[in-house]
Amino acid sequence: MSTKAEQFASKIRYLQEYHNRVQHNIYPVPSGTDIANTLKYFSQTLLSVLRDAPSGRGGQGQQSRDAQLSEYPSLDYQGLYVTLVTLLDLVPLLQHGQHDLGQSIFYTTTCLLPFLSDDILSTLPYTMISTLATFPPFLHKDIIEYLSTSFLPMAILGSTRREGGVPAYVNLSASSMLMIAMQYTSNPVYHCQLLECLMKHKQEVWKDLLYVISYGPSQVKPPAVQMLFHYWPNLKPPGAISEYRGLQYTAWNPIHCQHIECHNAINKPAVKMCIDPTLSVALGDKPPPLYICEECSQRIAGDHPDWLVDVLLPQAEISAICQKKNCSSPRQKGGCHLLLSWVHG
Repeated sequence: MSTKAEQFASKIRYLQEYHNRVQHNIYPVPSGTDIANTLKYFSQTLLSVLRDAPSGRGGQGQQSRDAQLSEYPSLDYQGLYVTLVTLLDLVPLLQHGQHDLGQSIFYTTTCLLPFLSDDILSTLPYTMISTLATFPPFLHKDIIEYLSTSFLPMAILGSTRREGGVPAYVNLSASSMLMIAMQYTSNPVYHCQLLECLMKHKQEVWKDLLYVISYGPSQVKPPAVQMLFHYWPNLKPPGAISEYRGLQYTAWNPIHCQHIECHNAINKPAVKMCIDPTLSVALGDKPPPLYICEECSQRIAGDHPDWLVDVLLPQAEISAICQKKNCSSPRQKGGCHLLLSWVHG
């Protein structure tokens, strides 16, 4: 094991050397693809550790975080995380391979999630969404996807449960994450996907939107108001905003079943999320969380019910006005409709 730990540490030093060469323009300057190829070693190594770890902890869901981490080999997981965070600074500086490097950093970080402490997990979502301010626009979709499907769920559910189910830093930084998303990308699909992810795990998200409206820069106020009245229409005072036209966007696409033995997975949207790292690798050959359809969830629920969590799926437009023909409410006469883009699986 010492040899493996030494090799792991040596590869981290390679990454640090890459960072130094790019920062100071030392020849030969590596491309993003060069660094991404080195990161493959870490993702493959971390997945192999999870494959060899005891699987199906099931009823031990309340096991302490320290006890969970003690099951893994003693490698420099925190050192790798710190180095990955420093590599985020390189993406906007590179001339070639920006997309390769950005995706590799996110994927390697996802593989690293089961090995991180609670404190690091709770701050990770804010660290990652901050890259919207510096990364090129073609990576914005990846940032929101990884944040909504991996970083936030694992930061909240993959750590030791706190009061209310949400770690303190994630809870306090939710409004800042929404503000960053609205400030650095104008695509409402990304805004809604992030908001719906927070709504799944956190109480009173409407208050976070009010913070954005109250304290955010001018460009984030209109989308924040639209989202507030879109998801909480009863908060809209009748006639208060005469020019309000509602939120216009195409619902984000559902995640399809990731079980490697799923039949016709492309036509089966995921309705459950498995947060157990070893099960995710065993059943999906990927880091957690693993998204699975109803049929596959029923196949594994009997042995591992504690690790399955409901997920939210996008849904088509439905009416949000009173269905009674003779309704006298002034809200009914306005003909307001609500795009409900989330529903429990």
